[in-house]
Amino acid sequence: MNGKTRAYHVAGNTKSSTALLVFHGGGSSAKEILDFSGLGAADALVLSFQGQQANNGSSWLNAFPWLLDTASNKAYYGGRPGVPEDVQFVVDVLARYRPRVVLATGKSDGAGFVALLIDRFRSLVPIRAAAVCSAALFYTATVPLPVLHGIPFLEIHGSDDAVMPYNGQHFLNTSAEDKARLWKLVDPSMKNTYTADPFTWLSRQNRADPSVVMRNGSPVYHWKATNTVQIKVMGGNHDWFGHKNSGPGSGSAASLSIDATAVVLEFLGLSPLAREHFTAAPAAKTVSPPRTFLILGIVTLVLSLLFLIWSIVIIIRCGKEPDKKPLFDALLTLLVLSIVFCWVPGLGQLLTLGLFITVILGTVQC
Repeated sequence: MNGKTRAYHVAGNTKSSTALLVFHGGGSSAKEILDFSGLGAADALVLSFQGQQANNGSSWLNAFPWLLDTASNKAYYGGRPGVPEDVQFVVDVLARYRPRVVLATGKSDGAGFVALLIDRFRSLVPIRAAAVCSAALFYTATVPLPVLHGIPFLEIHGSDDAVMPYNGQHFLNTSAEDKARLWKLVDPSMKNTYTADPFTWLSRQNRADPSVVMRNGSPVYHWKATNTVQIKVMGGNHDWFGHKNSGPGSGSAASLSIDATAVVLEFLGLSPLAREHFTAAPAAKTVSPPRTFLILGIVTLVLSLLFLIWSIVIIIRCGKEPDKKPLFDALLTLLVLSIVFCWVPGLGQLLTLGLFITVILGTVQC
């Protein structure tokens, strides 16, 4: 793309019509997030994308301070028309597989990129539901926070996140000199540069108070109207929770108190890992209705029509015999019911079986 090679990793069930898009955090890699999270074991076509080179190693379009000097970012944030390179990368990969359902997950910068895709590029990347960890939500006075437009969304965030603080951050007050240097590329005054706190960001979009339950000592907020969930992991740091070597504090008891992978997969309606985890409301049914029911309905209808022809023959032969009237009444009743309910799994087949037995009795008597 644009004279460069972009890489992605494929894992999971490569025959699935459901795709799980995975976006790593800043400075990480597509392979690394699959290795430490175990997301590659999901029952979906797992596509893990490698970010573009940036000042913090590698990152995504939403993390504009790290990528300000790239042509793609300058064009996008300068208001020029066109699709940014990171977005086109995802679009091109999806075009190779053409999944029927698209889900997404990510950590930190990758989580922020998921939110950006939902907000501004839904027509190109039709994400049905998303679940992310330790989201990096950058904004300034001129670059707004992304809006989720009612798409089911789960965000897990540590209360003690030292990189993207749970309560947000004003970079004018940051003590990290290297971060301040990078942010000054965007906002020289540093007065209008922030990261958002996830709870307030989601609350303002939902415009309602969430229900709250406690899980393992941490609050789980749920906005039922949009099926938005926010989990505040008490004592957790900037991490993919429950998996070691994935961030600062990853080995701490707080960060291991929740299995982020299991929660993410469960929320997205994919097969969760067999570990202790929070229970969050599933976002959407992502598995297509089994074709077995359709095939069964067609077979049942065909059998019913064959039995109809058979029944007409029996009635023509024995229809004038008064003692056969109860048999014919049962036959006609079962015929109508089996044709009407042939698409109802179980009931259609049961009625057709009864019709078959009645036809056999009629054949024997006539």
